[in-house]
Amino acid sequence: RARGHPTMLDGYRVLLDHAGQLERTDPVSKDAFFYTSTESARRPEVLRHQRRLGRFDLDADEVLLTEGGSSDRYDETWGVLPPFGPYPRALADTYPLTAEVPGRTDRAACEAAADGVARLVELHPDVSFTLVHDDWPETALSRVPDGVRLRDLHARE
Repeated sequence: RARGHPTMLDGYRVLLDHAGQLERTDPVSKDAFFYTSTESARRPEVLRHQRRLGRFDLDADEVLLTEGGSSDRYDETWGVLPPFGPYPRALADTYPLTAEVPGRTDRAACEAAADGVARLVELHPDVSFTLVHDDWPETALSRVPDGVRLRDLHARE
């Protein structure tokens, strides 16, 4: 609804500039998350998910982070959902990972997901990561740490 008037959109964007502060009072669970615009990638739910990545144990040497299916070639497989980024597969059906997102993900969502990947890699420097992405733009891929192996979901090997 904020897109209904330019001043409302400006106000919404200013609010999102303070998403970290807003996140502290925002309910942890809600009915639904709808990704409706690039601003959705800056919502408190996205920041909260990425901050909480440190709560997950990762007892593996090689981890696959993917928007596709899992693989037995890795010790562990995590899903990746733009704009949230990586998540343990067991949480796939929990809020906010049940978000309604468009089939064609925009640049902002991919960049936010890449920031989540970077956060997970930072938390687990001794783990080897492979990211299988669904045609992310270069602006998003440039946010992924250098040590992460990148593969496009639809590329032929």
